[in-house]
Amino acid sequence: MKINIFSIVGNKIIRYVSSCLILMLITTSCGNHNQNKESLSQSFNHSSQIINDEEPVTNAAIQVLNNKVGKIHNTETAEDAVNEFINYMATRFEESSSQEISQLGQQQSNQAILKQYINSSYMAKQELAMRTSNVSAQTKVSHFGLISAEELAKKINKYDSYANQVTEEEIGAIRDAVRRSMPNIAVDKASPLMSELEASIVTWAYGTGDDGTMAPGSITLEKPLSKVLSQSLNDHNGIKSQAIAWVAVTVITMLVVGVACGVNYTVQQMYEVDVFGNKVKDDEIIKFCWKEKRGRRTYTRWGERKETTWYYSMQDLKDAAESLEEAVYIHANKNQNGIAVLPSSLNDNYLGIAASNQSLEFPWEEKKDSLKIGDLIFLKSTRDDVISKFSYWTHVSMLYEKVGSGRVLESVPGILGTSVYELGDNWDDTIAIAVRRILNISEDKVINAVKQSKRKWQLTNYRPDKIRPELVSINGKVSYYSDWSDKYDTSAIYCSKLVWLTFKNIKNNLGDYINLDSNVTTFPDSYKRYGITLDSTKMNAPDTDDYGNTITNAYIGVSPDDIYSSKHLASDIFILGRF
Repeated sequence: MKINIFSIVGNKIIRYVSSCLILMLITTSCGNHNQNKESLSQSFNHSSQIINDEEPVTNAAIQVLNNKVGKIHNTETAEDAVNEFINYMATRFEESSSQEISQLGQQQSNQAILKQYINSSYMAKQELAMRTSNVSAQTKVSHFGLISAEELAKKINKYDSYANQVTEEEIGAIRDAVRRSMPNIAVDKASPLMSELEASIVTWAYGTGDDGTMAPGSITLEKPLSKVLSQSLNDHNGIKSQAIAWVAVTVITMLVVGVACGVNYTVQQMYEVDVFGNKVKDDEIIKFCWKEKRGRRTYTRWGERKETTWYYSMQDLKDAAESLEEAVYIHANKNQNGIAVLPSSLNDNYLGIAASNQSLEFPWEEKKDSLKIGDLIFLKSTRDDVISKFSYWTHVSMLYEKVGSGRVLESVPGILGTSVYELGDNWDDTIAIAVRRILNISEDKVINAVKQSKRKWQLTNYRPDKIRPELVSINGKVSYYSDWSDKYDTSAIYCSKLVWLTFKNIKNNLGDYINLDSNVTTFPDSYKRYGITLDSTKMNAPDTDDYGNTITNAYIGVSPDDIYSSKHLASDIFILGRF
């Protein structure tokens, strides 16, 4: 018994591809589309990454294609974009040493073979016409044959006996995920309809689970690609001549899906998502298959297994922070303008809060007239959370709107992470409040910075999703703590990192960048006394303070205390709590 995800089974695949070709010809009104149902939502929903229009496409292969599609303005650039995709597909197949010889006596490459079946010039002409035409999307449907998710789903379910039943919503989700990864692919971003090129890319990704990272030669063939395709086409008289008139990407992609019975399981292992594109949770039942040879016949056998996956949790993060709590040192004397004087050790009695420790409410009605958008609100809470292990101020947020009872832009643990919240909704157990304002900058510039930050970082997770072993050591937890802390890692954003990111590329009226990380928080170089032995993971890195002095062991993140102590902040507008 042997699992071989991309092994080809001769006669069965011939029959399968033939069936796919018939489906393709029946769907000529919708160009080139379809697929077995199980992979793409995983790969593209996870591609993380899923990229917003405001940010660059990070995957190299996707970036090249996305850029070429975005530059289509004439026949040459349109053909270049289409050929980029065809060449990418071709190189994913293994080049056969026994490949068919052309009439000129030369061995044909996979690129040349695919171009015999894919009318790239026609596809390029259609793509160019749609991108340069000033007609509506509805007109493009009748003139250019754009296809909807509903129509594609119906065609797949009606004519492809090998495909699982796919819904319009699933096709639409896949299309949207591809568009987020490749912002330039849609001919009309406001329309849900797909061009032939877009549908081809969706089809390839849907069928193979490839997000642009599949290695060249990953798909191995027992027969040369040319023979597999030509035999399939010749089994149905007349299909080949008709297929050339339409996009044949569906045929080739379904070939891969037909032979890769275990692609679902493989994609899950690669992308850590299930067949619906959701993060793998504990105890998921995963179906998989393998090929068995019995004499001259090959059989596909199916089985299932329970897949349990563990992720680092908030408790893991807290455990790590707690283990290093005694190592934190705060350079309190660097705080120039703050009323609240921070002690240098977390063991010191902080803030001298009245004995009752009664939770404070933000005095919005009393103070709102004195506040401005972008003012920084610092809080001290009695909650035993992560930030309390390395900072006295345990939270910082930015005033976003002065409507109702006020709204703030902040990052908090929970489903939404970074978002705009009602002021005070996340501020339980508050025992001290301070409000400070950035110096030497216009009000309009601050408002713009906060609005831009909201657009760029909204819904970013508070902490990163990272798989861990079932049993994880304290070293592993501290490594996760280091990943979470790193202020330059934007895969997850905590409260003070959000504030720092909001202003770090903004210049004030003096021409200085507003770097709010004063680096008053430091960690030692060694943690052995705390039972931590790490070779590469560090909680500190060389940096400079507000005045250009080198801090050799500055915290690699940015704490609320670092923000509070910044020279770029004016004195407290008001402060509550006894200091």
